[in-house]
Amino acid sequence: MSRRKNKVYRTDVFLASVAVFLILAVPFSGCRRKYAPKPYGYPRIERDSAAYLPFDTAAFPLKFDISSSATVAGLRKNKTSSVWINILYPRYSATLYCTCLPLGRGDAGGERARATELVYLHAAKAASIEAVSYEGENVSATIYRLYGNVATPVQFVADDGENFLLRGAFYFNTEVNPDSVAPVVEYAEEDIRRLVETLELK
Repeated sequence: MSRRKNKVYRTDVFLASVAVFLILAVPFSGCRRKYAPKPYGYPRIERDSAAYLPFDTAAFPLKFDISSSATVAGLRKNKTSSVWINILYPRYSATLYCTCLPLGRGDAGGERARATELVYLHAAKAASIEAVSYEGENVSATIYRLYGNVATPVQFVADDGENFLLRGAFYFNTEVNPDSVAPVVEYAEEDIRRLVETLELK
């Protein structure tokens, strides 16, 4: 009888020892592995096409190249002969809004200053603004890259000094994370550079 009690007692002690060991082992085993948060990942956004097509319509006073994956819509005119067009990027849910202003004699500098002021209205939201100038044979332009959480990550102002000024702003149609759409912004900047380089009055 005492042997049985002794055996039961030893079994209880053994099970208690195992339980204590497991309770102590679990926290210590967890301490060996350090947790490091992983950076967010975003799906890769491939470009549709790097090919360009000439945009030339009788209703618009300028001609230039646009991406073959973009379409032009919303062409309208007001009483002062300003003309608006929208260059749509359906795959990226984005639009390049462009406004063409006719210039009178001597007002090119004033219009360019007003267009530049519109760009810098975003300075409060932008982490930084980078301006790149372009001087062509007939056209001078500035392309602005706005970094940070801004509605218009790329804008531009171009004019020939006497006949027209074209300004544009690239918008996403939905709220986005700047990091996730960074490749699209780079594509848009390339397209705007091509637009500026091929821009001419008809």
